[in-house]
Amino acid sequence: QDAAWPVSKIFLMASSAGTAGAIRLEAEDVGFADIELLRLTQWPWLEIRITGRDEEILHKGIDQLLSFTERVLHSDIVSDGFGLTYDYRRLRTPSVAGMLAIAKWGATPERRELFATRCIFCQACVPSG
Repeated sequence: QDAAWPVSKIFLMASSAGTAGAIRLEAEDVGFADIELLRLTQWPWLEIRITGRDEEILHKGIDQLLSFTERVLHSDIVSDGFGLTYDYRRLRTPSVAGMLAIAKWGATPERRELFATRCIFCQACVPSG
């Protein structure tokens, strides 16, 4: 278990440190969150960052979020991979159903292989406690 910690620490440092000087390539407001495609200054070089807000999670917003992610997943720009960060620290009430909808979307047969190949880094930031 100790061997896994340094890897996780490196991932967290790579993602958060890489946002300094990041360039926003695309963004969308989905109500309960902002979703962005960022070009980072270091590995993983590209990142989808989902930043939750203190808003109610609606199915319409989840559909928008998944559509955005679908466009990015199939775009040539991410052919070498991308990171994915879910920042849920500001969500009013994190929704297990919302998180499961995203996980279920990524696990469907038509996406699973491409998602597993292109999503090279994933992290979730949640409130303490």
